[in-house]
Amino acid sequence: MSNLEEMFLGDEEGEDEDVITAKTVLDTITEAWVNEKLSPEILPHKAEFVEVMMEQIDQMEENVLQLQKTDLRSIIHRQELERIRFLIRSYLRTRLDKIELYSLWVFKNQSVLSPQELAYLKEYLSLSVAPLKNLCDRMPGPCGQINPRQMEIAPDLETHVFAKSKVDLPDTIIVNDGPREEEITIDKDSQRIVPYGCIREYVKNNQIKLI
Repeated sequence: MSNLEEMFLGDEEGEDEDVITAKTVLDTITEAWVNEKLSPEILPHKAEFVEVMMEQIDQMEENVLQLQKTDLRSIIHRQELERIRFLIRSYLRTRLDKIELYSLWVFKNQSVLSPQELAYLKEYLSLSVAPLKNLCDRMPGPCGQINPRQMEIAPDLETHVFAKSKVDLPDTIIVNDGPREEEITIDKDSQRIVPYGCIREYVKNNQIKLI
């Protein structure tokens, strides 16, 4: 049993084979974090996995408290806890940064947000974008004619990314790279540098990951 499984499961391993393992949850969040850091747009949330991991962290802390402070396992487990906390904080902070930067664009694509993120977005818009729009409406000339579309910042979906396929993709992908157009076939474990826009749906569907 790994350190992570030991902290999460203790002596309960094997009681229910249908229960998702701690390693699976952590691997899912880790991959989501990397994808979020490298993707130009905000991706569908993994709030359910974050919630499970936060609950497991509480259990891990209880297990650590049962160990002597001088026990080497206590030191290792505490380091693992800090690593997981950093991972979750960085993942959530990256998403909030994108929500703030692309707020109006995200508002039109809010299905990717968790309920908490949607509430944050609405509050952010009410405190930042709405007052700015009201100010512009009172100004003469071109400034008074600004509409929300002119204030919108959208992610650059043509940004090139380094991608690795997790499965054999059944369809060919059309890559528009400047004046060139190319059809490519992507097999499992193949790696390519491509414009994000041509693989975005595969990233969202967990068929391709960014590296």
